[in-house]
Amino acid sequence: INYAFDEKYLLNASLRRDGASKFAARNRWGWFPAIGIGWQLSREDFFKNTLAVVNELKLRISYGLNGNDNINPSQFATQFQGGLLAPFGDQLQPGTIPVDIIDPDLKWEVAKEFDFGIEGLAFDRRLNFEIDLYNKLVNDALYIVKLPATTGDDEYLTNAATIRNKGIELSIGWTPKNKHRFTNIIQANITFNSNKVENIGLGQALSDGSLNNGWLATQTLAGYEIGSFYVFKTDGLFQTQTEVDSYPHLIGTQPGDFKILDVNGDGVIDAKDRIHEDSYQPKVYFGISNNLSWKNWNLNIDIYSNLGNKVFNGKKTQRSLGSNFNMEYDEANKRWQASNPTNEYPRASNRRSEPLDYYLESGSFIRLNNVSLSYTFKKQDFLKIKTKNLRVFLTAQNAFTWKKYTGFTAELPGKPLNSGIELNAYPTNAVYMMGIQVGF
Repeated sequence: INYAFDEKYLLNASLRRDGASKFAARNRWGWFPAIGIGWQLSREDFFKNTLAVVNELKLRISYGLNGNDNINPSQFATQFQGGLLAPFGDQLQPGTIPVDIIDPDLKWEVAKEFDFGIEGLAFDRRLNFEIDLYNKLVNDALYIVKLPATTGDDEYLTNAATIRNKGIELSIGWTPKNKHRFTNIIQANITFNSNKVENIGLGQALSDGSLNNGWLATQTLAGYEIGSFYVFKTDGLFQTQTEVDSYPHLIGTQPGDFKILDVNGDGVIDAKDRIHEDSYQPKVYFGISNNLSWKNWNLNIDIYSNLGNKVFNGKKTQRSLGSNFNMEYDEANKRWQASNPTNEYPRASNRRSEPLDYYLESGSFIRLNNVSLSYTFKKQDFLKIKTKNLRVFLTAQNAFTWKKYTGFTAELPGKPLNSGIELNAYPTNAVYMMGIQVGF
């Protein structure tokens, strides 16, 4: 339903009933209603005195449910592998085994979202702006969950958690008056987001984020962000054997190894000393684009950014301990030695590395995403060739990234439960192009 009264009061409503054969018959169908109302304040009589400054202003509010069935078909049904033999008594008998562990109660993932927004135009419509407050609750989120090896499978799909994202989105743009054939159009947006796990469907923490050495570096638990890093806290390196002997430590610890803190104070370093420390979920998203034109010249610049998150430098764990990867210069030449009692780089060792806060780094970055400079020849300007237009351009993509992260790239999306771990990511390529566009 879409209804407008007096061009001031707006209503839209919908009711959907969707079915998906990806779920068992008892969970196949879902109801997904939505409603939104709007108010064009700028059309009210009391607003007329402000129209010289604010040309249009609209308030809107909405609430709705949306279903997600984006999974592979028939994951609720057990599949079997036949043609196998097993000993019974003194003979081999044919048999079958289940291929995967499945959840027969799979159902729709349902997102409930509330949104309140203000949008408008001002200063002869040269300024556009939009403000949105949102609160999105995802119930029965469909995630692939790790399983203990004793189950006979390594993972399975289930309705694993309830996740809330809430925040504010701001967007603003400016188009100044065209003077002397010069224009400069600017558009910017910024989002402040808060992510929190409110419930775990299985009733226990969801561990993920393999470091490919037997350790998992993330854990999703109610009260924390999804895919939070789950690490041991460190306090530099042990410098002497006396220091090792006087403080709780893991078996095999030597001078030059990390000093893992006994967080719970029980005199033993074990899983109970691990802590949740931030996640890959950015607190702020930001973007800005600028399009400048003067006569036949055009310059377009696009910048975007993620701020306030962490990433796990798994590459450093592989190169510093327990592997034959090429080491970085500082890891090799500034490592701890008796003659170099540093507190920054551990000793050379074949031990596998635990998930430590030492490997957590800032995931914030600002990227010059695209820069394009072009010149368009008029048809009478270019060697008298009969063309409608001819455009010469230079473009740079991913031209530069400002980041504190010491790895290849801070963009490590992964899956919701294990995002933000760099193990074998490839560096972001910068691409430079030059070209000519001709229209006849």
